[in-house]
Amino acid sequence: MALRKSGRAAQSLQIVSDEQTSWFNADRTINRTQWKPLEFRKQLFKEITSQNSGVLLESLRPIFALNQPSLFTAEEGLNDLIDLWRSGLKVAAVFHGSDIRDQLHHAKMDEFSPYRNPADPAKFEAVRLRADHTRLVARRLNRHRIKQFVTTPDLIHELPDATWLPAVIDIEKFRTTTEIKNSTGPLKVLFLPSNGWLKSENLVVPVLNQLEKEGVIKLVAKGSVSNDQMPALIQSADVVIDRFDGIIGVASIEAMAARRLVIANVAQWIYNKAEVTPPVIHATPKTLADKLREIAKDNFEYQLITEAGFEYVSKWHDGKESAARLNHWL
Repeated sequence: MALRKSGRAAQSLQIVSDEQTSWFNADRTINRTQWKPLEFRKQLFKEITSQNSGVLLESLRPIFALNQPSLFTAEEGLNDLIDLWRSGLKVAAVFHGSDIRDQLHHAKMDEFSPYRNPADPAKFEAVRLRADHTRLVARRLNRHRIKQFVTTPDLIHELPDATWLPAVIDIEKFRTTTEIKNSTGPLKVLFLPSNGWLKSENLVVPVLNQLEKEGVIKLVAKGSVSNDQMPALIQSADVVIDRFDGIIGVASIEAMAARRLVIANVAQWIYNKAEVTPPVIHATPKTLADKLREIAKDNFEYQLITEAGFEYVSKWHDGKESAARLNHWL
């Protein structure tokens, strides 16, 4: 989206399991059964190399895996990039978070790291092993002079030579004329973690349930919702609570675009190396209840914070900055 807005032709492709009809919105979706035959992947390689000048590969997940048929590994992702480079294309890799994060380091650095006492140890171990393996392979990217991007600044620890590539949202989709706290009654709060165990759900939900029982807040939604429902839900809230693992996520960015108050844990050990610190209300699961009580009592200057948030999103996350960084690489 960002590259297209900048005037450059671009297309997205994703490979999904047979059970998934789609993962995200993409220009082209290929299921695993269709992808597996080697001849199909060879033809896909010819198509992509003939129609494009560059490829940005996510999380070192392969597109072709030409060297060892049907293996879906980080090594094959690296081999894909090398094969594309040899065919004359610009190549780069981008990482988003748990795909490469050093979870043991995160647990050491952050008191509220979800990796300290994972609610689902088996799931945690599977994610950790895959991330550790991907990280080892990613360290070979420099050897081949392959550009690296990360969408969250904490990953600069894992890849010191990477460039931050800000996540991009459609600001107009979240823009609203309604103001926060425009009605009497409890503070309207939205907390809908897409991956609960990673976002401290077990620590946050009991706090929110107690405050709702006391009448301090009202949760505007519970359970899973579709991406299409998020703009209206965010606009219906006064406060959006995102995550407590030290970084801000897409939900925070979307909420700032809607001029909503955002509560998240902004860890100093992460953001002292970042280009900018997002203007959100900092809290931890220990201080969350007190922060919400303060907001409910009008002890925050809402307009200053929400305007700063909107300015931050407009500068960093509307696509112009990300497109500039991608165009510089291309």
